[in-house]
Amino acid sequence: MPRLGRVLGFVVVVAILTVGPVAPALAGAPAPTLGQWQKEIGSIPTGGPGCYKADYPSLEWTSVPCTNVEPLPENVGGNFGDNEIRIQNPGTVSFYGFSGQFEAETGYTGESDSSWGNGIYSLQGNTNQFATTFNGNAANGWVQFVLRTDPPCWFFCSTPTAVMYMEFWLIRYPTTCPGGWTQWQTGSCYINSNAYSVPYTGPGSFASSHVNLASGIYQGQLSERYCSGISCWTTTANDLLGLAQNNRWRDVEFNVFGRASSSQAVFNPHMSLQILVLTSVTGGTPSLACPNNSFTAETNNLNVGTCTVYTGNYAIRFTESN
Repeated sequence: MPRLGRVLGFVVVVAILTVGPVAPALAGAPAPTLGQWQKEIGSIPTGGPGCYKADYPSLEWTSVPCTNVEPLPENVGGNFGDNEIRIQNPGTVSFYGFSGQFEAETGYTGESDSSWGNGIYSLQGNTNQFATTFNGNAANGWVQFVLRTDPPCWFFCSTPTAVMYMEFWLIRYPTTCPGGWTQWQTGSCYINSNAYSVPYTGPGSFASSHVNLASGIYQGQLSERYCSGISCWTTTANDLLGLAQNNRWRDVEFNVFGRASSSQAVFNPHMSLQILVLTSVTGGTPSLACPNNSFTAETNNLNVGTCTVYTGNYAIRFTESN
């Protein structure tokens, strides 16, 4: 497990994904580093609802066609996991965005999903469950920002593929699931947002490819952004469950997990990750903590080591290894 280095001059620039006119790139300006560019492009509005792509070093989003996604549930976990960590805000303020990134990755030789095989995993940024009303029925809402990888297919693809989307949950829903929603077990329903297919990044390249998953709330829309290498992609959706209302977003959970349906991402022994989670808040100064539990049912086989809270920057940095 790597030691956490001392942070000097640590400045957080939280990328909040917004909807609005496209901002032009600055002519003649020096090209930013890849990490700087990811932060800058994340703060630039897209052209409205839909799916978009940007390539380094351009500071403009280009509209691209959205796709449908196979409705596999990223299951509800119920706080029983022991390998994940999240930012918790027990005060009266709430989050309106996060950015999760892999700062370091050492000792990697392989990863296999417990149900779908080699190199398959998901990245998830999960909210807490919150009280909501949908079609006049009270339930618990839950939102997941997902990057899911899929196994190679027989005829159309020889390597794994990847897709990004948001998954909305109604938990303890008292009646038949609403039209368009999929029932999961008893009393739970889920629906996926527009999705976008993105290039596959292997789990041994999270840090070297500057992999980053982020989300934000703006004018009734939720946005998700995924970056890997020299490209970033974003997709937007209506805030179906009212996450932005009434200080509902109190927790952020970010990590690498199994692909879906309660599977586990199994890494080789003696492998470690260092992860930074940045957040943005509204309504005051949050009280942050590092509770070692989880909202999702997908897991990994890494054990959380050191977690450091940066209260003034609304961030946590943690390690995990096996």
